[in-house]
Amino acid sequence: MVVVGLNGGVASGKSFVSSCFEELGAHRIDADQVAHEVLQNADVIDRIVDHFGDDVIQGDGQIDRKRLGKIVFGGTGDAELDHLESIVHPEIRIRIRSQMELLRKSADVELLVLDIPLLFEGEYDQHCDYVIFVDANLNVRQQRAKLRGWSDDELEKRESRQLSVEEKKLRSDVVINNSGSKESTARQLAEFCQKLGLEVPASYRALYRISSNDTLSNTDPPNGCR
Repeated sequence: MVVVGLNGGVASGKSFVSSCFEELGAHRIDADQVAHEVLQNADVIDRIVDHFGDDVIQGDGQIDRKRLGKIVFGGTGDAELDHLESIVHPEIRIRIRSQMELLRKSADVELLVLDIPLLFEGEYDQHCDYVIFVDANLNVRQQRAKLRGWSDDELEKRESRQLSVEEKKLRSDVVINNSGSKESTARQLAEFCQKLGLEVPASYRALYRISSNDTLSNTDPPNGCR
């Protein structure tokens, strides 16, 4: 099983890249989805409410992630975010490692993609054969962030909690340019998979307008296998 870790700037389009990999037949571990599941845990909810108050609870008893996000990213310091991470990150790590172990035991899994925002900070890159940097310029990322309801200041605040974009790119093995069209990004990912010796499904070629006669790449494996 080949393990690929995704990283990039905030709002660089890692979720789209992940979805492309799934269409290419990969299995995916999505840290945001795992975090969402963790936030539904009764003990975690109680600990969050104890610190942040009842205002972060929705009518159904679940955590209001948008309101909680405004609290931890809206202040001038990092204390609130640090406290939230101390509650949820240990449980997220346990669940991600458990999922990885289960998938490693499956003979059907050829490619596993880790979509984890803090890939390097959490040392998940040590479990990867390749790390891909999803590249998008700042203007594109700001536009995408606005679609999530984030201001430029909130984008900057979220990014300040991570390694710099330059450092992430430097520490990655492969760079995917995601500032252009979906078809362009999808083609780059197909080339990457083909270099790994994986077949590009006909359905994927049709969806992203890649002709069956196209030569996507040579057969040399990507550089930087860990």
